[in-house]
Amino acid sequence: MKRFLLLGGVLLCASLMIIQAQVPQALKYKAIAKGKWGIPLSSRNVSLRFTIMQDDIGVYQENHQITTNRYGLMDVNIGEGNSIYGIFDGIDWGAGAYSLKVEIDPKGGSNYKLQGGDRLLSVPYALYAGKVSNHNDLDSDPHNEQINDMYLSGTTLYTFEGDETIITDLSSLQDGVEDADANPENEIQVLSLENNILSLSTNGAPIEIDLSTYIDNTDAQQLSLQENTLSLDNGGSVELPVGTTNAEGNFYFGDKDQDGFGDNFNLIYLPDGVNIPAGFITQSGDCNDSNNLINPEAQEIAGDGLDNDCDGLIDEDDNSNNIDNDGDGFTISDGDCNDSDASIYPGAPELCDELEDRNCDGMLIACEGHLIITEVMSNPSAVSDTYGEWFEIYNPGEKAINLNGLQLTDNSSNSHTITEDLIIYPQQSFVLGRNADININGGIHCDYQYAGFTLTNSADEIILSFPVLGEVARLEYSSAFPLSAGDSFQLDPSQYNNSNPYDPINWCISVNDIGLGDTGTPGQTNTNCESD
Repeated sequence: MKRFLLLGGVLLCASLMIIQAQVPQALKYKAIAKGKWGIPLSSRNVSLRFTIMQDDIGVYQENHQITTNRYGLMDVNIGEGNSIYGIFDGIDWGAGAYSLKVEIDPKGGSNYKLQGGDRLLSVPYALYAGKVSNHNDLDSDPHNEQINDMYLSGTTLYTFEGDETIITDLSSLQDGVEDADANPENEIQVLSLENNILSLSTNGAPIEIDLSTYIDNTDAQQLSLQENTLSLDNGGSVELPVGTTNAEGNFYFGDKDQDGFGDNFNLIYLPDGVNIPAGFITQSGDCNDSNNLINPEAQEIAGDGLDNDCDGLIDEDDNSNNIDNDGDGFTISDGDCNDSDASIYPGAPELCDELEDRNCDGMLIACEGHLIITEVMSNPSAVSDTYGEWFEIYNPGEKAINLNGLQLTDNSSNSHTITEDLIIYPQQSFVLGRNADININGGIHCDYQYAGFTLTNSADEIILSFPVLGEVARLEYSSAFPLSAGDSFQLDPSQYNNSNPYDPINWCISVNDIGLGDTGTPGQTNTNCESD
């Protein structure tokens, strides 16, 4: 496979920050792309793909097509790219730990290679702070206000909270030097060469190595500038353009085989305005400048013993990723998630067939059995039915399901259709209710608020369906179910995979206190019925 790794292929020196102001939904990502010899990939069209992960499950993915600047810098806003799946501003940053997976195609296509995955630490949770509804904390205590600002000076942390300044001594944790530890014996050192002596500074006497056996660095020459001629005293000069006043310039690479890619080891740096010598170009990356059939844009040829595409690998295995094994018009490099089945490829129609992702988008459409109804509150006591009715659904599968288009109906005239992207991930529960305002619905955290659909206290139906696919779940409850005012009735979690989960024998009253006197486990794992 293509290898663009740290010090091996593409070097990403990245920084990640929140784009501040009114807490917009985006993360700033900057990185420098370098070739495997450390040369920046300047002015190169590249593709990036970012995946926000939670517990090794992708909750959001997007890609970007950008052009690096002349220093190889890539600068994108995560959350503003081409969304592949998930909703960025719907990520609940307070729901647990998240990580960021970064992939790159240095050729600007869709053959992404993994660059790495890092846990998102404190910075992205400014997004979570932007969603906190109780930011005024509903009290008059001036000593528990929001943190307004903070900064670190040496080993002292200054925190500004309301009208107070809190000073924290961090000397026991770090020493004020940005070397990731508090050990003063391993600080940043300086490497220098004077004549033939190589010196490495330490906390005491420097370490010196005599390199006279290997080099002769004693023939120093003087560099002089007269008018616009830059000269060495032992010969050699270059004419600078008249009026040169700055050091802005570019690297140029020798292109001996004239294939459009220069030799990484045959390079010069010229200030802006200096004439570029013949045979030098701005594009680097050629690993064999004597053969114009070998360059980063060439196709790898299996069995010829050459690194045709300059990725550092000879006759690599990933050439098979560019072969369409099932004849559906898509290769693995094109995004085919099953290249042995011609009915599975990007854009293929989804079918109800054993939870198979046929269009390779990482999600499924819901079919019968793909969603189950696990808990119902049809008769709340703490608040009226208008505010307190809700029911819970669960995804028992291994793929995410988009609920956009799902219809809620019963055997009479009740009906509601979800008309927005609403993703329920594997082993995740969703609570759908008549009112999502936690202040008036009895303290229930609802994931979605519906209208035009009600639940009677003694007998009713909850039917979930899609217009084309038909029903995906149906619960018909009656007096045979354990119905009690103020209590939800729930499916025993051991029966989630039962072929007939809606048999009344599999249901029981929840005994977990929600608050305000009602019971239930909305959005949480149900209690085993046998323990009630």
